[in-house]
Amino acid sequence: GDVTVTGSNFGREGSADAFFTDRNGNALMSPIDVTIAYGSGSRRRLATDSHSELSLEIGEGQGLVMLHVNVSGQITDIDFDFNAPVINSFSPTTGPTTGGTNLTITGTDFGTGASGTFQ
Repeated sequence: GDVTVTGSNFGREGSADAFFTDRNGNALMSPIDVTIAYGSGSRRRLATDSHSELSLEIGEGQGLVMLHVNVSGQITDIDFDFNAPVINSFSPTTGPTTGGTNLTITGTDFGTGASGTFQ
């Protein structure tokens, strides 16, 4: 989706760069794409309309991550939190105590993986 970052000193058009890491500054196992005007990969240079606003389109991701904005070697970090999962419904709502019941869960924002944890 689209994300607008507002602030100051973002530099001239094409002088900024953005990338994501985990909360400890480590590279993500599955990089989150940042769609911008120039370059390729998960570290692309941004097009900015002014010195105070950057418009980004980010790819899929999950959890709390850090967005880093780099302008000529000066980096600032911003927390970015993807939506938490939401369960709309599941079925069946009962099952035997012996287990083995398959559940169908519907909702949104289940993340980028094909599995989850149930407790």
